[in-house]
Amino acid sequence: MDEKLQHIPAEKRTDENKLIALKAFEDSRFQLNNSELSELFESLIASMFNSDYNDKISPVYSSILSQMSPKTALVFKEWIVTHSDEVAPLGTIKAKTSSGGSRT
Repeated sequence: MDEKLQHIPAEKRTDENKLIALKAFEDSRFQLNNSELSELFESLIASMFNSDYNDKISPVYSSILSQMSPKTALVFKEWIVTHSDEVAPLGTIKAKTSSGGSRT
């Protein structure tokens, strides 16, 4: 999480969505043992502290993630990677490819 937050330029850091971030932390507590879901929550929460995404953040996102299974999270991450030019970014997700590389 610290690494994701450190990538936010100082002039873009905000705590405007801190209450939504608290909800996301709460929603993530049962998913922390799963690396895929944990990564999605980290990206979402980090985005909440970036002013570029203030108008795109919704409390429903963490609720959706909290309902995902690990397998659903993998499918979701792959969909985001393949459709990244069609959706508004809510953070950066790095996915491992089947060849051992990674895609952002």
